[in-house]
Amino acid sequence: MALIVEMNNKWPSDEDALQLMKLLFMIKVSKALLDSKKIYSKPLQNGSLDVHLHGFVFRCHLVIDKELSNLIKLNNVTELREIGKKSKKRNAGSKNELNTKMILSFPKQVRQWVYKNKFIPEIDNQISVFSSQFGAVYSDTCRIVKRWLGAHLIDIISDSDDRIYQSYHKTNENKTNLIGYCMTEIAVELIVAHLFISPDQKYIRAPE
Repeated sequence: MALIVEMNNKWPSDEDALQLMKLLFMIKVSKALLDSKKIYSKPLQNGSLDVHLHGFVFRCHLVIDKELSNLIKLNNVTELREIGKKSKKRNAGSKNELNTKMILSFPKQVRQWVYKNKFIPEIDNQISVFSSQFGAVYSDTCRIVKRWLGAHLIDIISDSDDRIYQSYHKTNENKTNLIGYCMTEIAVELIVAHLFISPDQKYIRAPE
């Protein structure tokens, strides 16, 4: 869960100080949740917050544009300067400013931040709009597909899992064997969305 913080120049420019402020901010949020709503949560050292609610754990993290500005200066990524200055006005029909080719050209640290805080929230927003057109049918189908993948020993990982930045190479000759592969939640949801849009697609090829 991304908690988007409004623009504020009071966030420190020093990266270590910024991470400390994020942690202190989440500690205050955790205390407020406990005092006002009796909801238990646990601040993490990386500045995230695990919120325990009705048997589920929601991991919340802060999205601070100041952090992106620091990374831009540190890595000298000029392509992101204009994107970082633009407002967060979004709608379902707008074209995403960040494409896959652009993201892959960034340094690793910048790429991970943009993927987590810009790219994924935009896709989540579009999937939410798409899902509303089909009611519970789309969400139920996603659950069934994830259950099927899990039954075939394919790990379904969160979009914040570090494994999404790793490369997987199969060593066995059986290219239909998917054991050892993993897929993100959002990747499964996009595949299902594609099948809803193109119902004549009869099958999905296994990765080689």
